[in-house]
Amino acid sequence: MRAVVFIIIAGVAGLIGYMALFNRCEGSQVATMADCERAFANAGFCRRVLSRFDEAIAVAGNVYKTHADCSATYRNCIEYPGVHGWTPKPVSFCVVRDSAGDLRKMTPIYDR
Repeated sequence: MRAVVFIIIAGVAGLIGYMALFNRCEGSQVATMADCERAFANAGFCRRVLSRFDEAIAVAGNVYKTHADCSATYRNCIEYPGVHGWTPKPVSFCVVRDSAGDLRKMTPIYDR
């Protein structure tokens, strides 16, 4: 019985550790132009980033056939850009710049 309790506690601790280590944004979380300008202080870069939000949503690939399917997992769903389906609406995006100052990676961050 003690072993079962220990395994459950270790499993929960492992899950919390994994989420703390691997669900972090390497760059800055950006939801608006103001957020981007605060983080990067470059209006031109921020305009390019904001123009690519739909592309980042499409690359993430979270597509559900119906709004109900999407809403069962996520709080806020929108029509998927470019195809017939639904996707979760990101609350912000994780934006990472490379050493040259260009966009290296942008991934959506969702609110469940």
